[in-house]
Amino acid sequence: MAGRAAAALALAILIVQPALALPAGGPGAEGPAGGRFVPEDAVVLFDEAHFPVYTVNPENPAGYASGNEPRGAYAAFARVLEKAGMTVRTFDYGAYRYLDADALSGVKVLVIVCSQGLSTDGTVSAPYTADETEAILRFVRNGGGLFLIGDHTTFPPAIFPVAEKFGIGFAQRKMQDPTHNLRNDTLGQPSPGPDDANSFIYFERARGNLGDHPIMNNISRVELYRTDYFSELPDEAVPLITTDSDTYYYDGFGDYVQAPGCIVSAAIPSNTTAGAGRVVVVADTNTFETDENRDTDDDYDLFDSDNELYGLQAVEWLADVPVHLGVDIYSAEADTYGGHEVTRNATAGALTTFGLGMANAGNVPDTYDLSAGSDRPGWTFGLSFSEAALRSLESRPLNLTVRAPPDALPGDSCTVTVTARSRQDARTSGSVECRLVVPRLHALELTCPENRKTVDSGQPALFALRLRNLGNVPERLAVSARAPPGWEATLDAGLFGLDPGRERQLGLTVTPPADALGGSEGAVTVVAQSTEMPSLSAENTTFTRLRQRFALELSCPFPELTVDPGSLASFPVTVANRGNGDDEVTLSPVGGSRWNTYIEPQHFLLPFNSTVEAAVVTRAPAGSPANESQSLAVLAASVTDRAAQDRLGLRATVGRMAKFTLSLEPPTRYVDPGETGEFDLTVVNTGNTFETVHLSAESPGELSALEAAVPMAQSARARLSVPVSPREQAWTTLLVGVEAVSAQDPEVSRFAVATVVVNQVHRIRGELLPAIVPVMPGAAGTTELRVWNEGNGPDVATCSVEGGPPGWAVSVGSPSVNLPYLGLGRTALTISVPPDAAAGAVDLAVALSDGAGRARRLVLTVNVLRLHNFTAGVVPALATTLPGRAVDFTLVLNNLGNSAEVLTVAPAGRRAGWISPEAGSAAVNRSSAKEVVLHVRPDLDAPAGMHRLNVTVTGEDGTAREVTFVLRVKEGATTQNDLPCWVALALVLAAVAAALAVRGSVLRAQGEARAEERPPGKSGGDG
Repeated sequence: MAGRAAAALALAILIVQPALALPAGGPGAEGPAGGRFVPEDAVVLFDEAHFPVYTVNPENPAGYASGNEPRGAYAAFARVLEKAGMTVRTFDYGAYRYLDADALSGVKVLVIVCSQGLSTDGTVSAPYTADETEAILRFVRNGGGLFLIGDHTTFPPAIFPVAEKFGIGFAQRKMQDPTHNLRNDTLGQPSPGPDDANSFIYFERARGNLGDHPIMNNISRVELYRTDYFSELPDEAVPLITTDSDTYYYDGFGDYVQAPGCIVSAAIPSNTTAGAGRVVVVADTNTFETDENRDTDDDYDLFDSDNELYGLQAVEWLADVPVHLGVDIYSAEADTYGGHEVTRNATAGALTTFGLGMANAGNVPDTYDLSAGSDRPGWTFGLSFSEAALRSLESRPLNLTVRAPPDALPGDSCTVTVTARSRQDARTSGSVECRLVVPRLHALELTCPENRKTVDSGQPALFALRLRNLGNVPERLAVSARAPPGWEATLDAGLFGLDPGRERQLGLTVTPPADALGGSEGAVTVVAQSTEMPSLSAENTTFTRLRQRFALELSCPFPELTVDPGSLASFPVTVANRGNGDDEVTLSPVGGSRWNTYIEPQHFLLPFNSTVEAAVVTRAPAGSPANESQSLAVLAASVTDRAAQDRLGLRATVGRMAKFTLSLEPPTRYVDPGETGEFDLTVVNTGNTFETVHLSAESPGELSALEAAVPMAQSARARLSVPVSPREQAWTTLLVGVEAVSAQDPEVSRFAVATVVVNQVHRIRGELLPAIVPVMPGAAGTTELRVWNEGNGPDVATCSVEGGPPGWAVSVGSPSVNLPYLGLGRTALTISVPPDAAAGAVDLAVALSDGAGRARRLVLTVNVLRLHNFTAGVVPALATTLPGRAVDFTLVLNNLGNSAEVLTVAPAGRRAGWISPEAGSAAVNRSSAKEVVLHVRPDLDAPAGMHRLNVTVTGEDGTAREVTFVLRVKEGATTQNDLPCWVALALVLAAVAAALAVRGSVLRAQGEARAEERPPGKSGGDG
């Protein structure tokens, strides 16, 4: 892996070279491929006229159907071929350009990179014509080489006509390997669907993926990205890369098919299907591009694993390049990279290292012996290794170290030649010349160990400097000093000679101006310059600082002030700089004080000969008595020199002050009409003397006291009463002012205002008109709710109705009634009674609430009126009997009214005598039914036939309904209603039983009579 990485690093420089030419002076620039032998007619032609996926020429169209256009992505691969000594050309895109014999004339290898035959936007078509495929076939059979590069399922089969000419078929699948992939996805399962996670596969010789063929010499691993495999190859094809048992392909229907032994790259030798030429096919285009880096390393796809060598050896085999040896050794340093002559400066006795590189420029592995020799004695040298085994195109870094003799003189030089020679053929070698030169060195050093000093005004500063010759030749030197205006600088030397490695002491005297400001600094530069080489010089700068003198002065135009208690006294203080330079000053109070004192500003910069105005502010305590005084002292001090300071005394005296405060608690009271609002009045003496205060109040306010005597810092209280009229309207605001005036100083007064807000009293009265509402079932009744506002302000009454039975609907015209002050409001209440409502009175609760939420209830009585309604019917409607024989009918009564009702039943019609109701009346509940049996017996002489009978049912309200039913009288034996025989038998048995019962009763009566006739004490002897 280290060898591959080194080779990739060495060849990666090709990517950044312009066009297809090698850089001048690069490795192998002296001859073809730096020793690689390639026939002069080795011309490689890339077909870029049929819309390939990747191109060499960035001007030619390229890309995928998805729209990505990686133009120029094969340029680096083309440079690899040029590096190997081949001539690379492109068959560029253009109108009416066809591959024919003329286009292929002089070409050794034709490269087709998965031509699409169609532009990426689908607007231009350029397929291979039959003439073109025939021309390619003749080109190969006449000795040319074809490198046919395909790809997987997503690409159109534009190259298929070319492939078919040589018996090659693409399977149009995308191979996946869940174990040996470049995305580190080693779960052992294929990807779901067309996912790419496992499509970047590496093939290894150790796993048996790589074939035995010259193209695969020195190759241990190749990476393919979304590769296809070949479904058809000629028998003569030699597999170059083959899948193993871990490889699958997705069939497009949701399944993965294991695909071991599938060929993804093959070579077709000459004297076979290819005729005199050769063919190499590979089913992946990404292997040789530099548009993307699909794995996790830092290399583009071309430089991954052995991809580059695989592509190069494939083209060399197609070009019939013979086995050859080659070696290149060159400079690997950035400024001379690729050169074979390197020159560096040397220092006597010092070690110099040359960074070199060597590369196998042949196309077979080789081992090289390395040696070095010099043209001057006394110079020692060594190599980092003496032999190296390299694969084709592999490179390795090499170091050469050379030490110059300690006595080497300026102008001495030495050339060390490093040679690498092939062990297979000693005539194959490469070399690089490394030259060291000891230059003439001119160098000076001027130092001053102590280059900063501080002096007083008019005093000089003395500096000691050292001048040293760091070169290797004697120098004639002149020294001078440059000083700021007004500053004086003198040196103790002017012109002298100095041998190599020697040094000389120089004395410098610097005197600042007499009027220079304190803190100012003078920079004096001493210059030593060669008289023979003016460009040779050295300089050093010294710094002389003038020590500052500090002096301050404080003053105040009003050192004594009078101040009120609790007030501020501000003293204007002037701070003057009496020193010789700028100063930094602090102001601070001196000594203790019970007064709160501060100074502004306290810390500031004070320029030379300037002043700053400051303020010393002190506050007399609020309770200070008159004539109390406070002495203050202010100190101004220099921050730099604490000894430089000045002190100033100040005095503040408290004057006589009449002062007090007036307050009312609470400031606002809410009072009901007819009540009184009470306020606490407080006078606080905030002055510094005894105070008498006169009090007065505006009407209708009344004060409990008209005068208050208040000692200093004490308070006095009084009461303010404000009566409210019983008729005062709600939310009326009464403002009553109270004034307090000082008896000692009438100009000192205070004013306060008491606010009385009249509360609202909510008082409403409601009435229902009418309070009893009659309503028919299924109808609605209405009443009016009247509400009187008897409060002292506008109000809002809310109304709701409760207690309605299920099915009843009660609506309020306006649930909220706005009531003006002393006004009347109305709203309608509508009660809807369902059709099935029972008759009778129902009480509803009408809730009436005022604006304060206080509720009262009214009773609304709804009288549901009585509704009379019923039906009557007889079952059966027809019955049959014999004359004189009785038959029963059932009269069914249904009460459809809304209350219980007594219904009267009476026979009617001319056959009324036949009918005997079991009951003359029946009480039927609401929504209920009741049955009455009608006994019907026709007369014995009733004629046979149909007889219509009538019954009249009369309600309590006099409503009568007549019910008709039919009795059929016929001759002969019959049963009631043609009953079954067993019913008739039962009737007969019942009649017999009744007769027996009558007879038994008679016998018992006779027995009892006889018993009464027996004499007492005797009992019957024969029962």
